[in-house]
Amino acid sequence: MYFLYKQLSNHIELLYLLMHRYSEWQISLTSPLYQCEVQGLSKIIHDDDMFGGTTMHFEALSKAEFMDLSVFMNNFFKFRSLRSWRETMQELIEAIFSDESFSQYQHDAHQVFQYLDKLGEAAFLAYELRGKAYMLEHHADRFGIKRKKLVDIEPTTTIQ
Repeated sequence: MYFLYKQLSNHIELLYLLMHRYSEWQISLTSPLYQCEVQGLSKIIHDDDMFGGTTMHFEALSKAEFMDLSVFMNNFFKFRSLRSWRETMQELIEAIFSDESFSQYQHDAHQVFQYLDKLGEAAFLAYELRGKAYMLEHHADRFGIKRKKLVDIEPTTTIQ
């Protein structure tokens, strides 16, 4: 649990940085970097390059959060500031070694855990929306990914 909470803390900080670095977080239903399928409540992304093919079913993020990740980011940091999230994660770590559970003294523990559940999906989605294009541009050879996919990216997409 300690390792998990430390990793989640890192993801929170990364999400905060990305939120302030990029303003556009809408998903593309026709991206050459991943295949996206949205039908009713079902939200799926398949990435042929990740581990020889990875499919992610998004169950925690709402459809609005999935279609525009900035909706989740804004809600996440309205619920708690970055500083407050750091304190919360430290409290979760301390609760691991305590006789008291986190939920005994946190009135909004249920919401905290719901947001942390969504955080995992948000990190994967952020990679697909921003990280993969950057990785293909700068590190494709290192990770053995074919650069040819960059040719298919829409002309309005900029890789920074």
